[in-house]
Amino acid sequence: MIKFLTALTLSLSLSFSSMARAAAQTEPPPERTGTVTGQIANGTAGGVVPGDVAVVLHAWDDNGETVMRDGVADSWGAFRFDDVPLQDGWVFAAMMSYNDVTFFSESGKVTPETTEIALPLQIYEAAAVATPVVISQLHTLLEFAPGEVLVTEVYVLSNPTDRAIVGGVALPDGQMATLQFALPSNANKVSFGDSSGASFFITPDGFADSDAVLPGESTTKAVVSYSLPYASGASFTHGLNYPVVAVNILLRSDTGVALAGFGESKPLDAGTGEAFDLYTAGPLAAGEPLAITLKGEPAYYVSSGRSGTMSESSTLAPNTPANRWGIPAAAAMVGAAMIGFGVWWWRRSGESEEESDTGEPETEWSAVVRAIAELDDAHQRGDINEEAYDSQRAELRVRAKAILQAKEENK
Repeated sequence: MIKFLTALTLSLSLSFSSMARAAAQTEPPPERTGTVTGQIANGTAGGVVPGDVAVVLHAWDDNGETVMRDGVADSWGAFRFDDVPLQDGWVFAAMMSYNDVTFFSESGKVTPETTEIALPLQIYEAAAVATPVVISQLHTLLEFAPGEVLVTEVYVLSNPTDRAIVGGVALPDGQMATLQFALPSNANKVSFGDSSGASFFITPDGFADSDAVLPGESTTKAVVSYSLPYASGASFTHGLNYPVVAVNILLRSDTGVALAGFGESKPLDAGTGEAFDLYTAGPLAAGEPLAITLKGEPAYYVSSGRSGTMSESSTLAPNTPANRWGIPAAAAMVGAAMIGFGVWWWRRSGESEEESDTGEPETEWSAVVRAIAELDDAHQRGDINEEAYDSQRAELRVRAKAILQAKEENK
């Protein structure tokens, strides 16, 4: 999965340039077909390669899906699709479900010379115990509305094992989840930064996530937003069910509110005319609480608050255009803060769709494609350091994975 997501990032950035050139042509390119093959491999020690399993072939351009074919892998895990339409710039990937976990192959990009594409597809055996999971980064953004502080938290999760962790947590309503997260006892207006929201569940102590955590670094994320009462100050605490490597808290510099207990902050120029203070802490052990104390009257409020309650939570609509991933200011940001800044823009964008340069509403998929392309260009120019580049690329890989899974679930 990691190989596919890494390849997806690189191939999409290349295909974006190809598609931009193709759009300038006055006539469509001639139609052609080719062959797509693949081989399933199991990345778990001692794991088996399943045969006679369903495999679905997909292709995308920056406007969405262009090809979907159903197929079956043979008894050795090999699969083949013949007479597949090919067009320069299209990106192909195969997907399959194994032990209730969705896996994607590496990607393959169509070039003028392409007649055959090979898509290696790595799967993993499943484990139901989430003890090995680590929160590589926990980003927290704090904003203010009249009478409340608005909190957005981004959990970037890693799995150091060679098994996909899924299930194992029985919720009170009988549903199964993979991970459990705590929230402050007085958290209200809870919403999730997932494209479908289908994997998240409100629980008595916080929320749960039913998605699998695949092996590797920063393979999964969970985004939650909520509000807490605020009047000249507030303290809130919630437990951490998994160890945390680093905590990053973002607070606008002109807020007029002080954050206690986190030492000196670092200035963060977001490149949008608004400056932020970045507070860091960690590592924190599993079970150790995250405690935040705020003092002072806010000097500003966000333009709109949130709606919903713990029992009537709503899903955020992360229609995120490329310029809202913090890429223009990437060189000035530390990598850890970029993800938190991107989520801030998600929530600020609300449910409206941003228009692209052509005047048409930009889809979430094309926004991620644009973001990947601009990020890679910035890296090639030397405008962004390796730490920031790796952090943002990991976040975009996760975003791409969520979009692809949502597309499949909505078929």
